[in-house]
Amino acid sequence: MAELKSPVLTGMQDKELTYANGIPEHYPIPALGRPGCVLMRLEFTEDERRTIAVGHDLFVEVLTTGGIQPMRFTVGEKESVEDWKQEGY
Repeated sequence: MAELKSPVLTGMQDKELTYANGIPEHYPIPALGRPGCVLMRLEFTEDERRTIAVGHDLFVEVLTTGGIQPMRFTVGEKESVEDWKQEGY
């Protein structure tokens, strides 16, 4: 299973929050936040990367308390702090 990765962005650890920390039935989620947005980073195993590379789909389940939460997925090496600062983080 893909792991949530911390630091989300190298060099911005001091701004990182951990959601659901200490709640037994939830995984702690390291994240960076800005008004209306949360940025998380997933790290896939080599097997998961191969599975996606040959055309299998990635499913995302979002648990909400009402309504659909808008989401945006980015794949690649957008790891530069400057890249994400342009997005407002």
